[in-house]
Amino acid sequence: MKTTKKVAEMPEAAPPAAPAQSPTSQKPPSSPQPSGTDHSDEDEEFFTPVPPKSSVDDDFDFDEFRPKDTDSFESADPEGVSEVLIRHPKRTETVYFHQTWKETAYLLLPEELGEHEVYLVHPTIAARYPDICRKYLLHPFADTENNFFFCQVAQEDQSGRIHKASISLESRIRQSFGRWCQIAYGGKKIGTYKLYWAKGDRKAPKWPEGGLKLLRDQAFRDRRIGRYDFDNPLLTNKRGRDADQSYAQG
Repeated sequence: MKTTKKVAEMPEAAPPAAPAQSPTSQKPPSSPQPSGTDHSDEDEEFFTPVPPKSSVDDDFDFDEFRPKDTDSFESADPEGVSEVLIRHPKRTETVYFHQTWKETAYLLLPEELGEHEVYLVHPTIAARYPDICRKYLLHPFADTENNFFFCQVAQEDQSGRIHKASISLESRIRQSFGRWCQIAYGGKKIGTYKLYWAKGDRKAPKWPEGGLKLLRDQAFRDRRIGRYDFDNPLLTNKRGRDADQSYAQG
């Protein structure tokens, strides 16, 4: 894609002015779900659409995550979209984020994030395994070859806190809307992300007509842990490894 030198040439985007907002402001009333979500009743048990709001802080209010009690799931026509990977944009990768499509979901991630190893977890299961099933905000993005991805932004942990890196990443994604860009992580020492605008007049990507539903169906095809799958080996094995590591380190 782009080289590291190319990233250095891109002017760093200035952060937007922070909106005046009281830290004790009340949650705004619910708004209609954004165009393109195309939710079916079957999908509501896994996903809840997150409409755009007035500030980044509002996007981290998850009281609205109320999945419905359904069991089945219907796939959309893939429209030639063979796969949708779950990952962050690479440091030298030019990408374009969709301005309105995003969803909240519980995920089971491997120790090393691979191409086909992210599992979607039903909220009932996630509540039983909070140490290994985390809540994420999923933002779809495209690269210059019109491949599609979901960028996962980690939400609150078991203590109810959100890491500053997640807040920084969410801010940069929102700031990038409507333009091609590169988003680079400053490393663990800095703990925040930087945004660089891409040069040129490249057209916006062609998003699939199946919308957000098609992307999520492809992203989690055959990788869902259902509401009654309490003893799934993916969960028990990972919890066992984590427990062994914690004991050894203690």
